[in-house]
Amino acid sequence: LFQKYVINNHNQYFKEKSSPCEPVFKPLMMLLSICHDPKGFPNLTDAVEWLVGEENGVASDFLDSIYTKLCWSMFSLCAELCLRVAKVLLDANTDQRNAETLILKGLKLSKD
Repeated sequence: LFQKYVINNHNQYFKEKSSPCEPVFKPLMMLLSICHDPKGFPNLTDAVEWLVGEENGVASDFLDSIYTKLCWSMFSLCAELCLRVAKVLLDANTDQRNAETLILKGLKLSKD
């Protein structure tokens, strides 16, 4: 159902257009996927590469204030994603350096 009514609709209607949801879509999809199956997370390498990018997953204060009015925060979403990806890396005993980078980024985002 989620695939059919959320992901497919997003891809159909917003692929070529801009939307206020666009900055949230990628990290939200990754977070839902890793929460569903941490050990079978299919895009681990892509998620790590994307998340260690300094500005990736970081919203402007203005955009975050809009989402905060809806009772959630882009910073919280990306902090959770960073920490969950770091946990998968640590549990697998791989990529210690990026796991530490993601933990620090997650903690920083959770404070913003």
